[in-house]
Amino acid sequence: MKASLPTLNVEIGSSWYLCNLTRKEYICMEGVVARKGEATVCLKETHWLTLDMLLLWLITWRGLENTQDVWSWDGLETFAGFSDEKLEDTLMDPTYGPLNDKFWPMWVGAWAGHRLEVVAEKKLDVDWVNRTSDIDSLANKMMRLFWGLSIAEGTQLNRKYWAKIFKESGGVIWLHITDHSSGTEKVNVVKYDYTEDDGWNLLSQWNGYV
Repeated sequence: MKASLPTLNVEIGSSWYLCNLTRKEYICMEGVVARKGEATVCLKETHWLTLDMLLLWLITWRGLENTQDVWSWDGLETFAGFSDEKLEDTLMDPTYGPLNDKFWPMWVGAWAGHRLEVVAEKKLDVDWVNRTSDIDSLANKMMRLFWGLSIAEGTQLNRKYWAKIFKESGGVIWLHITDHSSGTEKVNVVKYDYTEDDGWNLLSQWNGYV
C-alpha cells in the first residue's frame, strides 16, 4: 500500500482534500508528521487516522457477492462501535474484546472501485459533498474498537499506542472495582489511565479483587 501511494510534498498543517472523482465527495485532510517520522496527510484534527489507513477503510473489498453489504453514509449512523463500558469490561477481562463482526465498516468500502485523488485544498463546485463529519464520527468509534482489540490481543506497545490516542481524544475509563478484602463487598470507582507506566501492573492487581 505504502509503495503504491504517490509521493506528496507536504507541509505540516497544510490543508488537503481526499477527493472521490466518481461521486464528487471529499474529505478534509491536513499535513502531519506520522509516528514513524514521515510527512503525510491525515483526517483533519485526527492525526492518527493517516491517509493509508483511511484508504483501507474506504476502498477495501472482501469480494462479497451481495453489493447491498456496501455501507452507506446514512447507514454508518447505525454503527455502534465499542462503548466505553465495553472497554472497561475488556480491560478487566480481555475475552470481552471485540469480535470480527464489530469491524463491518472496514469490510466493503463505500469508495471501492472509484477514482480518487489527493489534492491541496482548492475551491470545489457546489455539487461536491463534504464527508468529513461522517468520517470523523466513524473514526471516533473505530478508535475504540482498535483499542479494545489491542487490549484483547495486542502487545503492550500496541495497547499503549491506542490508549494514548483514546486519552488525547478526551476519552476516560472509569473502572468499577469490587473489593471483598474487608469481608464486605465494596465497589470503588477508579479513573484508569493505561498510558501510565504502571497501568497494566496496577490493573492486574485490581483484577484480583473482581
